[in-house]
Amino acid sequence: MNFNHSNFLNTGNLLGLNYVNHDRCFHSIFFYIAMVFSSITFAQEGNPDKAKIADYCEAMKAQSDCINKTCVRDGKNLCIEQNRFTPYQPNSAVFQQTDRDEHSVEVNYSFRYLISSPDCTDIFKDHCFDFDKRLEHFVTYTGKFDFYVGSRISGPVVNRLSNPAWHSRKYFGDEVNFFDWVDFGFEHKSNGQVVSASERVSGSMQYRADAEYLAGNHAYIDSISRSVNYLSLETKSSLTVGSREGFEFYLKLYGFHFGEESDVHWGDYAGQENVKFTEFERIRSVLNIPLTDEKKYDKKREMGIEWTVGGRGLATDSVNLWVRWPFELCDLQIPLTLRAHAGPMNELSNYTEDQRSYGIGLSFYH
Repeated sequence: MNFNHSNFLNTGNLLGLNYVNHDRCFHSIFFYIAMVFSSITFAQEGNPDKAKIADYCEAMKAQSDCINKTCVRDGKNLCIEQNRFTPYQPNSAVFQQTDRDEHSVEVNYSFRYLISSPDCTDIFKDHCFDFDKRLEHFVTYTGKFDFYVGSRISGPVVNRLSNPAWHSRKYFGDEVNFFDWVDFGFEHKSNGQVVSASERVSGSMQYRADAEYLAGNHAYIDSISRSVNYLSLETKSSLTVGSREGFEFYLKLYGFHFGEESDVHWGDYAGQENVKFTEFERIRSVLNIPLTDEKKYDKKREMGIEWTVGGRGLATDSVNLWVRWPFELCDLQIPLTLRAHAGPMNELSNYTEDQRSYGIGLSFYH
């Protein structure tokens, strides 16, 4: 019988034991079963090397600590990553009212899957002790849809965004003062629709989208296909203002767009050549401002400001504002959020349209 503790630890990874904070009693049983098997192994091998036993016991103890998310070396928790599959952007469900559209429930969902080796799999690997300077590779998927319950016939669900992406992210730790990390991404963005913006009215030279837009047929405009591929470069900075910590600043650059499906034949941009996504989305900046010093439900109460810069001055810029304010009500945890949008890029199908939107709902943040 030859027991390999590395394989044993990897089996624990497959079961999700490294990253889920299960009941400590369960892991104690798990740990002692492993020790029994190791004792059998060492007994069959004859006189074991005492150093080998000591190293193995240390490995198992550290593994048990990691399971309970208390693996701390030099004051740093090495088990921050709880799972390969985690939320990415905030997930939310918001009832919103948008001008020149019917009211709807907007749902955002976003997750990521870690491709590179999970942290703390092997406590003897040097990179485990450089957690703050790690290089991660992961894939993400961010989506959005509107549920027009009670506002359109049959209450349709309209897909707004499908955004799969590959990311390579380098963390700097204390090596760089201003940047927490730099992220390089290869992304696809589309709305999952199938109608061409260049479709003509039967027997006429008029674009059908223009005719439906003038008739106020929002459902038809929502069905127009949009798609683009691009590269992105993003950074995050953790800031301290005065004596207050917890400010977060994100800056994202969009470039090298290709495979665009972005023609517009209605509204203010009808008839203009080379109307592209790049004219409305070149730089995105986000500032998260803590509203309290107390953490609630894994996320501080905060206010956020997002400003997306286009290529034609303020006419192509857009702004999003939100407040996250989780609270308790009769033992229920309510992750309340308020949100507002002003400018274009509210939705891909009609991305050039200047719109105002206001909403209230729930925001689930990791």
